[in-house]
Amino acid sequence: MEGEQNINSTDRRFGRVSTPPRPAPFLIFPYEPLPPNLLTQINNDLSEGYYGPFDADLLAVRAASFIRSNSRDANEGLLTQVMREFLVLAREDCITAGRAPSITTTTTTTATGEGESNTGIYHGKAQHVAHSCWLCIHMTLPTDEWAVPRWHRDGRMFQCTCPEQSKEVPPPPHSKYAFTILGPSMRVMIPNPSVKAVMGMRSEETGRSRWNQNSPDPELAKRLAEYPEAEVQPGQVIRFSWGPSDSPVHSEPDSTGLHRVFVSVLFGSEAELRDMCGFRGEKYGVWC
Repeated sequence: MEGEQNINSTDRRFGRVSTPPRPAPFLIFPYEPLPPNLLTQINNDLSEGYYGPFDADLLAVRAASFIRSNSRDANEGLLTQVMREFLVLAREDCITAGRAPSITTTTTTTATGEGESNTGIYHGKAQHVAHSCWLCIHMTLPTDEWAVPRWHRDGRMFQCTCPEQSKEVPPPPHSKYAFTILGPSMRVMIPNPSVKAVMGMRSEETGRSRWNQNSPDPELAKRLAEYPEAEVQPGQVIRFSWGPSDSPVHSEPDSTGLHRVFVSVLFGSEAELRDMCGFRGEKYGVWC
C-alpha cells in the first residue's frame, strides 16, 4: 500500500501556511468482527440510496429497516448499531484525516510575535465538507456475474468546491467509505505503479469511449492477476479515493453461491451533493 505523501509547511510574508500530509488514496481500517447473528440471507436483489444532510442516528435506523425488510432473519437492532458505528467512523475520518485536513490552515504572527491560528475557521470548513452524504446500500442474491472481475476506478462524483491549491500541492482527495455486512468484501488492488500502467494501456488499446468499465473485462483481469490484492475481511471498513489517477483499482467480488449486502458512503458539502443529484437525476434530502 502506498504511504501518505508528506507536504512541508510553507512560510509566507504575513504568516505560515501549513498543509498536512495528503491522505493515502486507499486505507484499510483495523478489523473488528461483525456481531454474530446479524443476518444470513436476503430475499431479493435490492438497492437504495440517500443524498442529503448527514445524521448518523437517522440514517442508521432507516438503513437497518431497509435491510431488515429484505431478509427473513436480519436482526434490526444489531444492524442499526453496526450502521451507526460505520457512519460515525467514516465521518470522523473524513473530517480529521480523509479530506478536510487537506484544506490549508494558516498561522499568522501578531504584533507581539505570538502565533495566532485560524482553528475556528478550519473547524468550520471541516464540518462543511462533511455536511451531506451519499449513502448507498446494495443487496444481491448469489450471482456469477463478477466471476471475472470488473476492474475499474471510480470517476468524478461531484464538482469539488475545495479552495484552490498551489501547483506544488495536489488537490485534496475525495473518498468513499465502504464495508460488507454479508458476503465477500470488495476486491481492491494494492496501489502499484504497474497496476496504474496496465490500466492506462488498456484504456488506450480499447479507446476510452468504447471501453465499458461497467462490464467484466477478461483481458484486463488476466493482466492484473499477477499483482497482489489487499486483504479485506468481511465487515472491515475501507476508504478509497475517487477521481484522480492514483485512486485504487477495485471490483465487485465473485459472489457465486453467496448472498451479499454492501454499504458505501461519501461526504461533501450541501452544494456538492446537490450538484451530484443534478447530474444523476436524483433529489436531495430523500431516499431513492
